Amino acid sequence: MAVLLQSLVVLSICAVLNAAACNNVEQTNNNCVADSWEQIFRSPSRSSILPLLRYKNKLYYMGVHFRANWYEALHFCESIHMKLLSIHSADENQIISKYVKAANKGTTEFWTGGTRLVDGTNFVWMPYGTRVEYTNWSGGQPSDVNEKCLQLWGSSDNLTWNDRDCNLGLFFICERCCESNTCPPGL
Repeated sequence: MAVLLQSLVVLSICAVLNAAACNNVEQTNNNCVADSWEQIFRSPSRSSILPLLRYKNKLYYMGVHFRANWYEALHFCESIHMKLLSIHSADENQIISKYVKAANKGTTEFWTGGTRLVDGTNFVWMPYGTRVEYTNWSGGQPSDVNEKCLQLWGSSDNLTWNDRDCNLGLFFICERCCESNTCPPGL
């Protein structure tokens, strides 16, 4: 019952965000003329709907308005034309840590797109189908073969990685790659 209720909340939030995005573009006969999410990502100005952090050729959105299990977080990011977070360098990990600290949401536990659901052993960035190369595991992690999803955790000064049960409700971070000359300004 709780999972069903949580899923309905996720779908409701997606519908509200989609409606709000549609209101920010020209409308004809009550239909969006263009794909509203794509308009947000192509706009030369900062979005009032979707607060984004920009770092190099990526935009990040921190999902902190509801908790979701890993599968719901993956779906939510895709519904707003983004992907669940992937981290490819120490610099990027540090930028994300600063982003979390600046948000000051009282938590430092976030889902990423990392998982070993594919073969039970090797971690991949599920949204991209690529092997996790750079890692920043906490000491002794990954520690449990039954924990198949990758979360960020620890102090907001230095988020490290941990394997977790994919069904746990956490906040999450979405990302989107863009060409440097087409990325809208971020925070």
